[in-house]
Formats: sequence, structure tokens, C-alpha cells
Amino acid sequence: MKKLLSFFLCFIFLNSSAQEFRYHLLDSNLNEVVLNNPNKISSKEKRKIYNYVEYYINEDDMIDNLTYYYAKGKYPEHTSSSGQTKIIEKKYSSISFSRPEDRGGTLRSKTLITPTSPPSNTFINNLYDTYKITKYWPNGNLMHSTEFDLSSKDGNGNPIPVDGIWKRYDPDGIVEFVRTFENLKLVNAIQYYKNLEDASYAEYKFEDGIVASSIVYNSAGIITRKNYFDNNGNYDENKTELYSVNGNLIYNYSILGWNESTLKNYYDNKENRGLIEGLFTVKHPDGERNYKIAVLEAYDGSFIGNQIEWFSYNYDAWEKGEGRAKFEETAVDGFYDITWYDDYKKQEVSDIVEAKAGGSIMSFGNYNMIRLYPKINSNSSNNTKISLSPHEWKGNGSGIILTKDGYIATNNHVIEDATDIEVEFKNEGEIKSYKAEVIRTDPINDLAIIKINDESFNNLKSILYNFKTRRSEIGESVFALGYPKAFSMMGTDIKFTDGKISSLTGAMGDVTNYQTSTPIQPGNSGGPLFDMNGNLIAINASKIVKEDIENVSYSIKTIYLLTLIDALPKTIQLPYSRYLDGKPLTEQIKILQRYVTLIKVR
Repeated sequence: MKKLLSFFLCFIFLNSSAQEFRYHLLDSNLNEVVLNNPNKISSKEKRKIYNYVEYYINEDDMIDNLTYYYAKGKYPEHTSSSGQTKIIEKKYSSISFSRPEDRGGTLRSKTLITPTSPPSNTFINNLYDTYKITKYWPNGNLMHSTEFDLSSKDGNGNPIPVDGIWKRYDPDGIVEFVRTFENLKLVNAIQYYKNLEDASYAEYKFEDGIVASSIVYNSAGIITRKNYFDNNGNYDENKTELYSVNGNLIYNYSILGWNESTLKNYYDNKENRGLIEGLFTVKHPDGERNYKIAVLEAYDGSFIGNQIEWFSYNYDAWEKGEGRAKFEETAVDGFYDITWYDDYKKQEVSDIVEAKAGGSIMSFGNYNMIRLYPKINSNSSNNTKISLSPHEWKGNGSGIILTKDGYIATNNHVIEDATDIEVEFKNEGEIKSYKAEVIRTDPINDLAIIKINDESFNNLKSILYNFKTRRSEIGESVFALGYPKAFSMMGTDIKFTDGKISSLTGAMGDVTNYQTSTPIQPGNSGGPLFDMNGNLIAINASKIVKEDIENVSYSIKTIYLLTLIDALPKTIQLPYSRYLDGKPLTEQIKILQRYVTLIKVR
């Protein structure tokens, strides 16, 4: 009697002697079918069979015959094969199809196993040299796939562990779960979610097969939270990290509490502290109402004024840390849409306010608000840059940030012959300037790639737009963002203009350009042209200046920018995010202006 190897899913081999007839039958519920006489299967029994495999073993432990039965028509059909293969080296395979009542012949699963001897260190009792499984839904879409390969051996003939992967799919063929193995140990798993607003997928890290941490991502691929686990795989809630839609680590009040020393430590250590984040006092002129609030970034990217202390009416209705005010960024830097609630938790003020003195002073309704901590620029004083005044620059253009590490696209004519280049944009809640250098130019198509080369620059957390190369169509609505005439009458605030695609070719039939009705001015050159889903479709380049021609502008298609990008000495990852799909235009502008740079040259 010899005991053969077992397969951990659903295939079982029993002890056998020479010439013993082996069989394994499953019904549509994957339960084993018991036959009255295994050597003679009745028609009624055949109709129950979901999967049927026969083995004939000879006296030398050789397979003489292997037969497959599967549901395809009214009765199971079968194929047979014969061979002389040693059991210790035999190849075992199984094919099964859709449920017997369907009888459609749709492939349900396929298994291939080439066993020798089990490895000594495995994550299951028996793992085979070549181990592949694919299962299918009744509609034919992939349900499950697993693959390992241990066919490589060391000098002593022992299997060499290699990586493996396990995937599960939904009936529509969309991945639901992925497990990754290294040296036969589970090291990583990704779980995909559907129909959830705050989570797109979660990634789990394993140590010695035990969950060590997990990271949850939203639909834009930005981290929303990190969870940690102890050595037994138990969730450690005291280490949870929360993130905003901007990718910034935000205050976790459930762990840190609302005491001022903890809040101050949080403000001091937050890398991307918002312009108005901090401890504030809010005073009413009647002298009887005085509040202290902690302004903190919220999950949705807004800022909440959480009440810490108060001298007010009806104070028993409020708990420490409750949101007293909400501040939302507008398309204009330094201005916020504020909502303030009175002592009875009713909306008292709804207004647009300007954050003055570096975000330290605001006035709304009958209230004055001033920051107590941290002091202005206390977290960035070491990075303060001295920039040239506007009249010392030769001119300006615009650009669009392509990568988190600072690659920027613009026009060649913007940076041509420049000895100094500086880019300016809003980063970490403040307008900052960085030195930049030219990486590659395309004078024929009037394109250039520059890159931030400045020690004070920290990589961006995310880029939330899509680089689109597929052609847009005539009549599509588009908009431009840029810095026209920044050093003259129009100032250095970002400007928005919109229009439609008028033609798929530029001047004199130039196929590299779109013609649009979007107004652009000197200084817009090199800036982005977006469609209404936040897709980058072109780089603004020029306009016709003639009395009898109005609203004619030209923008270089991204497909030609892609050609320049492909010629870079280093491969870069272009933005691919659907975060802006379907969002209001004002919300799109609020996000996209972070990636549009003022380019200063001399």
C-alpha cells in the first residue's frame, strides 16, 4: 500500500494497491458523488456528474489509462488517454465545465499538477512542482487563477522556492483579491472594493504569514488610511494613520486627543501643513463670546475649526473637538468659503473670507479670528527663498507638472536661451519658487521638458489628472490655466479661460495643433489645455493677433508631447487618474491649479 500525494482544493487520492481502479466524482455543488458500482456508471448517475476522472494503475505503479468526463450535452462526454508514467512523476490534470443543468460546455476549471516529492518548507501540506489552477464563472469569465513553479532544484535536488500569485475575480472578470507569495510565504495581498466612496482597494503586508499592516486607497489611488497589527495579527488601533484626499497625513483625534501640547506637536511635524491650519482665537465684539479652535485638514481636503475652549452661551451642548467652522478652498489662493455655527449649533455665517498675513488673520460676520500657533512660517523658515523681483526677470510663461518629482512640460520658446529658470506654484499650502533646468527640447514642435532642481523641493504626494493622448473632437468644451502677463497688468495669480475646439488642425492645416476659441495671452504659453473631465489634451502655444480675427488660439496635442517624453534620458510615469471625472468645473480648477506653474526666465 502506498499513499499518494493529496491536492488541497478538492481532489483526493486514496490508498491503493496494484491495479486498483481510482475514481473521483463531483456534483454541481462540488460534493463527491457516491456510485453504487464504480466500474459501471448508470445513465442517471452520469447526469449528476460535474467532473469525473479515472485512473488505472498497474503493478509497477504506472498509469495505464486516464479518462476525463465532463458535462457538455445531455450526457457527459469523455476523452481517454493511455500512457506508461511512473506515479512519482505522473502529470495530473483535470478539466471541469459549467453546472450539469446548464450543459453548455462552458469551461469551469482547469488544473495542472506535476508532482514529484513535496518540498520540506511549504505553506500547505503538499505543493507540487508545477501548480496551476484556473477557474471560470458559468458565463466563461475568469473566476480564479493560481500559479507556482518549483521545478528548479538546488545541487542536492531540493526544490528552490520561487514566487507565486493567487487571484480571484468577480463574474464580470474584475479582480477582487490578489495574494502574492515569496519563497512560499504570503507577503502581500490586495483587496479591491466596489461601490464604496472612500475606498478603492486595500493592500495588506504580511510578516511570517501574519498581517503586519494594511494601506487603504481611494479611487484616485491616494492613501486614505494605514492600519497596523501586532505580532499575533490583532489590529492595533493606537497606530492608525488617516490621510486626506490630498494625500496628507491628518490629525487622528481618536488617538491623539484634543490637548494643546499634542496639537502643537502635530502642527510642528506635519509636512504639508495648510495655510490656515493652527490654533486660533475667535472673538465677537460684544466681549461675551470668545472661542479657541484648532483648524485641521479634514478627509475631503477642507479645513475644520474644532472647538477646544469657549466662553459662550449654551456651552453644555458642545463637546471638546466638535466642528465649529468649516473652511473650503476656492479657486483663488488665500480665499476660503467659510461656514460658522452659533452656540446653538445653527449656521450663523456663510461667507467668502480672505486669509491675511500668511493665513493668520481672518474676519467674517461679526467675528475676528487670529492664529495663536504656530507662528508665521515657523515650519518653513529654513526653506525661505529669495526670489528676483518681477522687473529682474526677462519674461514668463506657464507649465504643467507631469511627475511627482518635478518634470514639467512647457513651450520651447518660453525657455529658449534662458540662463536662469524658476518655477512657482502652490505647494504644501504656500506659494513657493524652485530652480529648474532644461532636460530636453523639441524646437520643431515648440515643446520642452524642464525639471525642478532644488534641494528645498519635496516630491508631490499625487497628481490627480489624466494625460490623454486619444484625439479630442470638434465642439468639445475645453479650458486653459496659466499665468498671462504675470509681470505686468495681470499679476501672478493663476488665470482661467474657456472655449471649444474649433478645428483638429492648426494654422495652414498643421496636424500637431488644435485650434480653439479659448482666449490666451502672452504668458499662457506652455500652460495646459484640459477637457471637461480634467484630461490634459494639449499645451497652449500661440494665438493670431489681427484686427479682423478673434478667438483663435493654437495648442499642441499631447501625442506630440509624448514623443518628446519618450526621448527623455529617464523613463517617467505619466499621470493617469480619473479623480476629476464628473466633478464640477470649480472643483477641477481647485485641484488642477496645484500642477500649473508660473515659469520665470532671464
